Amino acid sequence: AAWRSAERSTTRRGGRQAMVEEREAPLDVSFDGVRDKNVQQLRTLNRCIFPVRYQDKMYEDAVNAEEFSQLAHYTDIVVGGIACRKEAVSGGARLYIMTVGVLPPYRGRGVGTKLVEEILEMAVADEELLDVYLHVQTSNEDAVRFYKRLGFEVRECVRNYYRRIEPPDAYLIARPIVRQPKPEDCRA
Repeated sequence: AAWRSAERSTTRRGGRQAMVEEREAPLDVSFDGVRDKNVQQLRTLNRCIFPVRYQDKMYEDAVNAEEFSQLAHYTDIVVGGIACRKEAVSGGARLYIMTVGVLPPYRGRGVGTKLVEEILEMAVADEELLDVYLHVQTSNEDAVRFYKRLGFEVRECVRNYYRRIEPPDAYLIARPIVRQPKPEDCRA
């Protein structure tokens, strides 16, 4: 999973094998918004990470979401990305996370966490947004833990959400946008 906190490896210790968790230092990544000029990098990244092919509409939505879709760069390499879309609802808007992914060699280094935290920070600054949400396959326990650690909650189980994936069910996971009152909001 793109949000794996550590890779596991097998080592020999005293003549026997043991599973140990490795935690490498977090990567110092920079972010770049997904635009027409670099959306192909997001396509390539997603082809490397995900077992499904996304339609052109998903990439159009990512570009239209402006700063809410980002590529993570380590040196000159795109190592991760997040693609979102903004959806108008009564009383404001919601931000839907369509994909979050990190290339396997760079997982467990905080890239996925930084991508989601970057989006959450921008979401708080957008007065229109009420919450951030996404769907996660019910069998993907690592992803559920990852999002819970970032303040998301499982809201419901959506039966038969996926068409060609087993199991087909997904959790709808969301995090409300909580803003601190501004001093001028407190004046009478």
